[in-house]
Amino acid sequence: MSDPHAFAAPRHILTILAVADLDPSATFYREAFGWPPRVVVPVYVEFALPDGRGLGLYAREGFAQNVGQIPTLATPEKIGPTELYFHVDDLDAAIGRLDAAGARVLSERAPRDWGDEAAYYADPDGNQVELQVDSMSPAEAEEFMAGDVFAANPIGVAFDPADIVTRRAAGESIESLVAYVPA
Repeated sequence: MSDPHAFAAPRHILTILAVADLDPSATFYREAFGWPPRVVVPVYVEFALPDGRGLGLYAREGFAQNVGQIPTLATPEKIGPTELYFHVDDLDAAIGRLDAAGARVLSERAPRDWGDEAAYYADPDGNQVELQVDSMSPAEAEEFMAGDVFAANPIGVAFDPADIVTRRAAGESIESLVAYVPA
């Protein structure tokens, strides 16, 4: 007899981003990553990723028909709440493609506190695109993540919560408080 509460674990197969202007967004992802489109209709473009998953770009108004609300837009000087995180074998080449596609640099290539080397960009809609390359072997990464430095700061950004509260109470803007300042 099977367990009535058991279920197959969900599999992630597709990420869909609501975009302000479909054509520039589709051009950006095609130029930045070279993925072939597998669906192209007037309000939606879906790219086939190498692992079989997909990245869909949906015009905001079309997306709204599915959920009953129009997704918010990030303004040009801000970023959205979504980050796409990509492991690459050649970080310089991947950065070159993003630069050529017109991505906005958020944080230049740098070693990160969690042990990788990464660069952060924004796509035309303010979604964050992180390019990351391993700077440690799997064994070194496992050892690092089991160590005291990672345990003390697993998000990789040193901060003092009390200092942030004090600075905000003194009138400092949220944008200033959350701005990433490399160590």
